[in-house]
Amino acid sequence: MNNFKKALLSILHRLKNPGTVISIASGIVIILNELGYIVDSESISVIVNTVCSILIALGIMNDSTSDTMYIPGIKDKLINEKKEPKVQIIISEEAKAAFREASKRAMEKNAEVLKTLSNIDKGDDNIDA
Repeated sequence: MNNFKKALLSILHRLKNPGTVISIASGIVIILNELGYIVDSESISVIVNTVCSILIALGIMNDSTSDTMYIPGIKDKLINEKKEPKVQIIISEEAKAAFREASKRAMEKNAEVLKTLSNIDKGDDNIDA
């Protein structure tokens, strides 16, 4: 099978995903609105969701051979591979320094509060507020 045919089959398979169809319809509505056409996006959304629901109920827009759900980027049946979602948090050096400084001030404040509380326990009435 040549690459073009594989790509076409892949696209057609992905169009069986209701999320893909809804996203494409939403994108088309946004483009039409930006081009100056008056489109009732709420009506289009209801129609697309209803059509997708009917196609799912008929077994056209779902994979009845599998008990799992296709999730693009996470579980891709087309490439027979499960991918774990990766979350990467990038913190700048300035943010790290600010966090360290805030933590230091909070620890100093906590030490002051503990000192004040220990003076209260000792019956010291000369506590600076």
